[in-house]
Amino acid sequence: MGCFDLKNISTNGNYKFYLVPDIANKLNGQLEQDQKNYIHAIKADRTLIDEIFPKGNNPSLDTIMTMATDHSMASKYQVIMNNRLLSMLEPTKAPKLSASKQRFEELIHHKDAYPLNAQRNTTFIALENALKNEVKRSTEKNDILKQALERYKDEIHEI
Repeated sequence: MGCFDLKNISTNGNYKFYLVPDIANKLNGQLEQDQKNYIHAIKADRTLIDEIFPKGNNPSLDTIMTMATDHSMASKYQVIMNNRLLSMLEPTKAPKLSASKQRFEELIHHKDAYPLNAQRNTTFIALENALKNEVKRSTEKNDILKQALERYKDEIHEI
């Protein structure tokens, strides 16, 4: 891999996050504290926050104007949630997501990665993994949910 500037790259174009902070906070107290510590660490410097979380870059849009349909549950977020759930239930059924996540993690751990973006994205991956682990734990406790997810896994494919 050659030298390149990752300062303005938060994802590799394929791997996106769909975080639900209120759910994550309720699921794991330590995760909530980690998130608060991360925000507190960057809160003092407004330019740092703007640099880590640039305005207007999520989701990436093909138009200049933002419209309500740009945040459509069906076209933007449902795909992310479907593929994450499927990957959690049966990783072999979500090969594009797995490859995209692997490439994304290589980018954020690359020696040329912009440190602030790497820290942000590492935090997001940790949040995502903690949520995934909590869903697995909750599923194990509920036979009806377990059966429903088995049917889902058998019928659904990666989008």
